[in-house]
Amino acid sequence: IGQDIYVINSKTGEKIASWSLPKPIIIQQKETVNNISVVQCFSISTTYNLLFVSSNDKLLRIFDISEGLNLQDEKQCRKRPCTIVPIDSLSKVFVSDKFGDVYSFSLNQDSQIDIDTSPIPSNLVLGHISMITDMVVTHDSKYLITSDRDEHIKISHLPNCIVIKGYCLGHHEFVSKLCILSWEQDILISGGGDPYLFIWNWRTQELLCKIDLIDLFYEKLQSMDRINKDIYVLEKKKIAIIGIQEIPQKKEIAIIIEKVPLLLIFGDLISKKPTLKVIELLPGNPLSITLDKNNILWVSLDNSDDGNVPVIYLFP
Repeated sequence: IGQDIYVINSKTGEKIASWSLPKPIIIQQKETVNNISVVQCFSISTTYNLLFVSSNDKLLRIFDISEGLNLQDEKQCRKRPCTIVPIDSLSKVFVSDKFGDVYSFSLNQDSQIDIDTSPIPSNLVLGHISMITDMVVTHDSKYLITSDRDEHIKISHLPNCIVIKGYCLGHHEFVSKLCILSWEQDILISGGGDPYLFIWNWRTQELLCKIDLIDLFYEKLQSMDRINKDIYVLEKKKIAIIGIQEIPQKKEIAIIIEKVPLLLIFGDLISKKPTLKVIELLPGNPLSITLDKNNILWVSLDNSDDGNVPVIYLFP
């Protein structure tokens, strides 16, 4: 939350541990947004019990979360990271930046604060023309799938990402989120600025289906009784998907959209006609979404303009 990291017991809500980013060195007297430390992205390795965190100071911080929240290592990145993906089978963590490059860091090496200034750094893995927005690793750990701010989805071999398997092309707007289904491991779900969810067979790069968000939303809304339907709004031109979370037990996915206080849950994903099963009104605009081991969805909310909005919303 902001510049703070919390470890919370998901059953009791108890705060187990916390850590705050150090204050940046302010050269100028006038405070700017760049002088405020904010957590930009993070990821977890359950195999190594590690938490990877990055802020706008270009440092990748690695925490041991086996017993609380202990800072274990710091690694210097060339540019500010956008996404972080640990690959446990390779004992590495991959980090992408706003310039479209992906770098790898070994989990077994000591801290490396000195940046590699060579024209082609030794840990450079792959590159896109524009900013990388998301990365996922296939379940067999043989491929890395990346998306960018344009309409591209690239599938690269691991560990030699210079070898490209193919592209999933079909988006007309930016791609922001990727999700590989755990119960159908050849299926990739992608979303972004298009008013659709795209369902792919990533191995063959075949587009299997496009879920029309607008049509399914208003079709579902008509079947919902005893609600004020005027507060449920989804506009085609304002869609920017910022979260796709699978729910393996129910074989469903949940999505959230930027500045739209709704949680949408879809099912029948590999059928010819996917369905919108749930429309849940949120008390604020969503920021991120995840699923705990008890199959509870955790949605973080933006309460910067309204202190009455909770930081976390749980569903169901």
